[in-house]
Amino acid sequence: PEQVCKTVDDWNINLMFAVPTMLQVVEQTPEFSSAAFEGVSIIIGGAPVPVALIKHWGEMGAHILQVYGMTEGGGTILDYEMSVQKQGSAGLPMPLTELRLKDLESGAIITQSALNGEIQMRSMALTSGYWNLPEQTDEIFDEEGWMSTGDIGRWDDDGYLYIVDRIKDMIISGGMNVYPAEVEKCISDFPQVSQAAVIGLPDSKWGEMVAVAVVPKIGESIDEEELIEFSRKTLSGFKVPRKIILVDALPVGPTGKVIKRELKEQLIK
Repeated sequence: PEQVCKTVDDWNINLMFAVPTMLQVVEQTPEFSSAAFEGVSIIIGGAPVPVALIKHWGEMGAHILQVYGMTEGGGTILDYEMSVQKQGSAGLPMPLTELRLKDLESGAIITQSALNGEIQMRSMALTSGYWNLPEQTDEIFDEEGWMSTGDIGRWDDDGYLYIVDRIKDMIISGGMNVYPAEVEKCISDFPQVSQAAVIGLPDSKWGEMVAVAVVPKIGESIDEEELIEFSRKTLSGFKVPRKIILVDALPVGPTGKVIKRELKEQLIK
């Protein structure tokens, strides 16, 4: 992270790519406050982007351009100006890309705003399938070319897409669906929190309990009870974390994404 700040200064960088975890680490370095991020455009994606992160980097003069999509092609885009107006949105479909939402239970196409459904995508930029994997191709693509993304989203009245979470990451606690991304956004707004990752841990009473692994900001301490009370202000009772685990770092893959499967294995032990 220190080298990122130095490179931006030394080479007058004006465009860079990152996932949220990368920026969260960079902003914790002493060099960040004096680095020349003024006017730098940062294309960011790969995971939900905390609003606090967008605001912090915006204060440094950086232009945050959020993108949502998949390696298979297509997606949405949201520039910095609209990220302020449409906090938490993934933006509008990219050119040549169609998006729709499918009800998880009935399979019907959702036309109303504010209803959650699986995001499906169709695009001229979309792959035609997986190489030598016909079964996987048939599982994800339908006969009309729509690809199931495995992501849950919703529209607002202006046609902006909001990513709710990954279907496989959804926590079912006491019969209620909890989307980790919503809880993570709340926890990330706590002033002393640098990073947060929410997972479901086995629970004899509720089936799964909402648990959050938290990385404190450098030099900061976190009172677990204060953090839980903070989350109660914006989250429904069944979404409030029942367990807070303070960690030094979150397990991430080569691209900087948090590996929740590995995190869950660590916390269950």
